[in-house]
Amino acid sequence: MALALPWSRRDAGGMAVFATMSAVAAGLGVWQVQRRQQKVEMIEARRLSLEQAPRQLDEVARDWTPVRLPAGRFLKPSLVGPRGGPARVVGTGASGSGGISAGGLGYYVIAPLEMSDGSVVLVNRGWVPMRFAEQMISRLDDSVNGNACGVVRPDESAGGAQTAPSGNLGEGVWIRVDGGAICSHLGLKQNTLSLGRVVDLVGGETDGPFRRSLEDYVQFPTSPLTHSAYAFTWFSLSAAMAVMTAFRFRRRRRTV
Repeated sequence: MALALPWSRRDAGGMAVFATMSAVAAGLGVWQVQRRQQKVEMIEARRLSLEQAPRQLDEVARDWTPVRLPAGRFLKPSLVGPRGGPARVVGTGASGSGGISAGGLGYYVIAPLEMSDGSVVLVNRGWVPMRFAEQMISRLDDSVNGNACGVVRPDESAGGAQTAPSGNLGEGVWIRVDGGAICSHLGLKQNTLSLGRVVDLVGGETDGPFRRSLEDYVQFPTSPLTHSAYAFTWFSLSAAMAVMTAFRFRRRRRTV
């Protein structure tokens, strides 16, 4: 016959620990499911924004909105980095401009664009690899003919995704795209459009800095598929903990 042995405090404590771990793992799995749904919605919203026709650049342009840059001339650029470049460069191990390899580091070229009315906007002209930064920047044309398109991007402020400390590493070299700090450093507070924001030049084949494609802006470090994998892992761990808890409970019974 089966006889239930009396429970000790140690047994009860062990059961509580296993049950708690199982519940926590299940909760983390649910959280990853929620994060996946949020990421899907973020990607869809950004894609819809990027698919809009380019509009004229003004002070009310929203983040991730395509804009058309007016004619003007670029002033002395600043560099942001070092960091990885656009996916079409570092993701494929392209060697088009001097043998750029996958995973290489470089700088984004951030330059003030002065327009005919005297107003200024910060523009990300693209990414240059470390080894060829000086050479590629020296070949840049300072003029804009009015046909260039870009995307308004949010500032990488201290409260945003970038957590590196603010400031420049050297003359004209910055840790992150801190538009407000760059504008202040360059004395551009007067007549500066979208102060603290930057317009990324996109698309087009050039012999200068490598630009992002519109598709790059809907790529996140953690994709919905990754969130699904995380959720599966946590749910599997929760189930394993539940089985171990049940097994531990059944061991309290023996045949006499």
